[in-house]
This record gives sequence, C-alpha cells and structure tokens, in this order.
Amino acid sequence: MLESKLYYESHITIDPVFDEQLKRVSEIAFTFGFKVAELIMRKGGTHKEDSFMTSRHKQYDVMVQRTTYCIRNLQKEGFVVRRYKIEDTMVDSRINDDFKLL
Repeated sequence: MLESKLYYESHITIDPVFDEQLKRVSEIAFTFGFKVAELIMRKGGTHKEDSFMTSRHKQYDVMVQRTTYCIRNLQKEGFVVRRYKIEDTMVDSRINDDFKLL
C-alpha cells in the first residue's frame, strides 16, 4: 500500500456546469469523497472554462478508486470529463510551514 508523506490530491476537470447540473455534479462528487469548487476556472486554449472537483487521502489506492468511480458515474450521467490527475503533496503550509514563509 502506497502512502503519502502528507496526502494525495485528486482533481477531476469537467465541462462547466451551473444550477441544477452543478447540484447533481456536487451530489455525485460528494458520494465519492470529492468537493466541487465553487468557481469556474477560466483559461486559454481550446476550452475557455472548466468546473472541477478535488479529493484528498493518504493512501494512493483509495485515491485511484475514488477517482475512477467518480469519473465513471459522472460519465454515466452524461457529464464530459476533460481531465483527471492525482498528485502527491510534498509541502503544505497549512500542515507545516517548512520554509518559514508564513
């Protein structure tokens, strides 16, 4: 079992959602331990706006399972998943200000 020093963080990016769709996405996300961001991410490139959700856990296998189930359920309900990633957090000033910056 692979365990992070701090935590793994998973991000799932989807086409932008609003109102009732946002409510449904939030329900699906919550079921699998994710929280939907209350903002729309704007960027350059092909897609100008995204909605996204995030989850954290110390164990990699748990993050893979949560991410997989969440994506499959979003797709099953017709939401377009654009990207997902799982990151290993090395430093988080909320846990420990390793660099004494804050």
